[in-house]
Amino acid sequence: MNTNDNFIMSKFEGQWEIDNLEKEIANSPDYDIFPFFQKYLSKNKKILESGCGMGRWVFYYNRLGYDITGLDWSQKTIDMIALYDKNIKVVQGDARNTYFKDDEFDIILSLGTVEHSIEGPQKALNDAFRILNKNGIIIITVPIFNNSRKIKYFFTDYLMKVKALYRGKYHEIKTFEENNIKDLYMNINFENNKYNFFEYRFPIKIFKSYIESAGFQILEIYPAFHEDGIYQYFGSIVGKWNFNLGIYEKNILGRILYKLFPKKFPHMICCVAKKV
Repeated sequence: MNTNDNFIMSKFEGQWEIDNLEKEIANSPDYDIFPFFQKYLSKNKKILESGCGMGRWVFYYNRLGYDITGLDWSQKTIDMIALYDKNIKVVQGDARNTYFKDDEFDIILSLGTVEHSIEGPQKALNDAFRILNKNGIIIITVPIFNNSRKIKYFFTDYLMKVKALYRGKYHEIKTFEENNIKDLYMNINFENNKYNFFEYRFPIKIFKSYIESAGFQILEIYPAFHEDGIYQYFGSIVGKWNFNLGIYEKNILGRILYKLFPKKFPHMICCVAKKV
């Protein structure tokens, strides 16, 4: 595991709190792409959530009688889940190279996972293809890189470079830029006096090519999480993120923007694909 992996893992370990888990589970039917889970998931399917974090969907569907397993690369997170409920099936592992058998699962949920690999998403997608059985389904989300975000990042990246110069860290930014995967946007965080890779963001056309390169047939692909996107684009001026409920709460400006531009600011790409 490289330095960037450790940074990303620590970010997520610090984000999740057991106290908020039950509220997120209760709010699961309000999740943006929940209708697609209902469309494709069933109790006679063997399901994996790859990159499950604190296990919201593993808990939710397990309690409904579904056969679902959670996979996460953080042993600390897995231990917290096991301590909370020893009956939940969760295992530690890396989505890029799992130990599951070929053709083991009918459905994989991969929600905000594959974008966090600095070498790109292909290894994780290839492994997902391997462990899915024939006609198996993957439901996957990644952050979108569209025209609205291009405009935003034009300004924020300029500001980041100015700050890096002031901090004497410009060489770190240049190193990331030189290794950025073509056509993807590399999101870089500054923390502990160091710049770190956090995730890639994808144009829909490019992410489609990654899915197809892994061997999948795309059934549906579209921009998603438009409401959360308002917060992702504009931050605290449009509302706040309620960690207790796991939702974005819009203020009056956020409500106006969402009313005027309900499809202008998606946060994620959702793709449903089949192994053929």
